[in-house]
This record gives sequence, structure tokens and C-alpha cells, in this order.
Amino acid sequence: MALFIIISSVILAGCTERLPQNTPSATQENQIAQTVSLIKNHESYSSKKYGFSLQYPTEFEFKEDTELAFGGVFFSKGKDDSHLFIFPQGEYDTDGPTGDFTKTTAAIDGKMFQVREWKLANNQVLRIYNSMEVMSGWTVCDKILMNCNRIEVVATDKQDLETVQKMLLSWKWDVQP
Repeated sequence: MALFIIISSVILAGCTERLPQNTPSATQENQIAQTVSLIKNHESYSSKKYGFSLQYPTEFEFKEDTELAFGGVFFSKGKDDSHLFIFPQGEYDTDGPTGDFTKTTAAIDGKMFQVREWKLANNQVLRIYNSMEVMSGWTVCDKILMNCNRIEVVATDKQDLETVQKMLLSWKWDVQP
């Protein structure tokens, strides 16, 4: 009986591994704040209609389209260059290009998004973010991900991808309608 207790204690002692926490540490929060402040020469955008704000570099052009049925907010570096397009109400084609892609999840200021990423021609990267959460002014996605909210990132090089990621890190869901 004593041998059974000793063996059981050894086995149970090996099962006390701590699982990693999903909440960011104070160090990680500080690193995020420092990263956001690295957007030099930036402007701020805020939308009461869609309930968010973010910072973007001055070399990116900004346009808000209210004439289209689905509306949108556009930040682009040039006509065919890197961009961040935001479609809170969805748009007609949200399926992405054909071909292989990776699928992950990411949080934007605490809201979870499904992320699909494609490697395009000329080393470009396309990332499409869709949220399954209910957000004021945003169309909710279903499992098909058609005609629902969408954040689209296209980066022509690593530096632009980092810049757009910093824009997403500056995102705040803090603007009330």
C-alpha cells in the first residue's frame, strides 16, 4: 500500500505542468505600446459609425467611401502598392484568391478575427481578417465568410507588412456612436 501511495504521488507530481496564459503580460503590453509609437509622422483616423480608431503613416493615402453600398475605409501607399482596406459592412467578394493559404486567428484590440493569408506574385502578401463577433455597425460573418465584415491587408514587402501591422496594433475599439 505504501508503494502504491509513493508511485501515485510521483505520477501526480509530474502532472502539475502549468499551461501558458493567453493574457498578455505587462512586458508584452509595454512592447505593444512601444511598437505603436514607432509609426513616425502619423495621422489618426476615427469612425463613430464603425466604433474604432487607428493611426496611419502620412505616406499612406486615406479615403472613406460612402457612395458604395457596402462602404469602406481605405489606406494605401500607392495605386498598386501596400494597403489596408476596411469593409465593416462586407463587400461583394470576400472569398480571396484561389490557391493555398494559411489560416490562423488574431486579436485586434481584444476582438478575435479569423485570418487567412496568401503569398501572391512578386512576394506580395494578402491577409484577410474576418470577425465572427458582434460589433456595432459591422456585419456579422457566418462560416462561409461571404458578404461580411473584412479587413484586407496587402503588403508589397516586409517593411510595408510591418507598417500595416503597426497600424493594426494602434487599433482601438473605443469610439462610441
